[in-house]
Amino acid sequence: MTNIRQKITDTEIRQKDIIIDVLGSLDIKPRCIRYYFEAFTHKSYKAENDWPYNDNERLEYLGDSIIETAISLFLFEKHINASEGDLSILRSVFVRGESLTGMTMKLKLYPVLLLSNGETIKARHFIEEYKCKKPFSVNYDPYGNLFEAFIAAYVMDIGVKTPIRWLKQIFNEMFLHIKTDRFLKDSKTKLQEVTQKCCHEKPDYKTFPDIAGIKNGFYSEVYLEKQFLGCGHGKTKKEAQQCAAQGALNKFKRATQSSKDRSGQE
Repeated sequence: MTNIRQKITDTEIRQKDIIIDVLGSLDIKPRCIRYYFEAFTHKSYKAENDWPYNDNERLEYLGDSIIETAISLFLFEKHINASEGDLSILRSVFVRGESLTGMTMKLKLYPVLLLSNGETIKARHFIEEYKCKKPFSVNYDPYGNLFEAFIAAYVMDIGVKTPIRWLKQIFNEMFLHIKTDRFLKDSKTKLQEVTQKCCHEKPDYKTFPDIAGIKNGFYSEVYLEKQFLGCGHGKTKKEAQQCAAQGALNKFKRATQSSKDRSGQE
C-alpha cells in the first residue's frame, strides 16, 4: 500500500511540474491547480490507475458550452454582414473535432494528458500521422476533448472574462489556417442571381487591402451600376467579397420585407 501511495505521489509531483510549465508557456498563472489535474486526466488513465483526481469528462462538458459561446461572440463581431445561417456554419467549423484537436496540438497541451497504456500507443500513432497532415484537418477525440476540458479548467480557475478574451486571440490564429470561405454559402452567386433577375446586370466589386495593412485582410465594396450595395471585410479577397455580397443581400431582404409590409397595410 505504501509503494502504491508513493508511486501516486511521485506521478502527481511530476504531473504538477509539467502542468505548470505548459501553463507558463501560455502565460497562465493558476490559482487552483486541481482543475488542471482533472483537465489533463483522460478516463482511460483513471480506469487503470488509483488516481486521486477525477477524469476530464465533466470539464469537457462545460468547456464545450464555453467554446461555443466564445466563438459565437467572435464570429458575430468579425462577420458583421453574415447571415444567421452562415454564422452557424462557421461556428460548426470551429467547434468540430478537427479544429479542437488542432488547438491541442498547436498549444502543445497533448504531452501533458495522462492516458492508459493502450490509448498512449494510439496517441503516438496519431502524432506521427498529424505531422504529415495539414493543421486542423484531422481529429483524435482524446485531444479534441482535452482542449474543451482545458478551457473549462481555465474558466473555473480564474473566471470567464480573461479566458474568453484569450480564446478570441486563439480564434484569430485559427483563421490563418482554416479556409472559412469554402464553408460559407456562396453569397456572390446569390447576389448575382438577384441582380440579374431584377436589372439584368452583374454586381461589380472593388477590393482593397485593409487600411491597417494587408496582414489584417481586405475590404471590399459591391456596386450595381455605380450604386453602392454593401461592404465587407475578410482575411482574403474572396472572403471580403463574399461578406460584401452578404451585406447587399441583407439590404435587398430588408427592402423586400419593407415593401411587403407596406402592401399589407394598404
